[in-house]
Amino acid sequence: GRTNGWVRHRQDPDPWLQVDFRRLRPVLAIETSGNKKQAGSFTRTYGISYSQDGSQWTVVMHNGVRKVFGGNFDHKTPVRHYFNPWILTRFLRFHPIKYNGVGCLRWELYTCNNQ
Repeated sequence: GRTNGWVRHRQDPDPWLQVDFRRLRPVLAIETSGNKKQAGSFTRTYGISYSQDGSQWTVVMHNGVRKVFGGNFDHKTPVRHYFNPWILTRFLRFHPIKYNGVGCLRWELYTCNNQ
């Protein structure tokens, strides 16, 4: 695949990026980094939501409010967050909140086979 990553559209007031695992998968962690070709552009903070059916979504919460994950502080250093407990889901959405530059993202999701 391409390694350039995702770049938000400037006119989109509520962008999100979604993955469909095609079946239920345990998601253990997420790792983000900026776009190597867009120096100075990365996602500073973000939220996560997930769904088992693509219709009803659950927002990852912390102390009764949407958890805001600390993202990146530059375009090249990866930042990893572990889900405790891990998330069993088919769909996962990344909701960028604050950006640096144009708002770029490369992400890696850590899962395991649950067959």
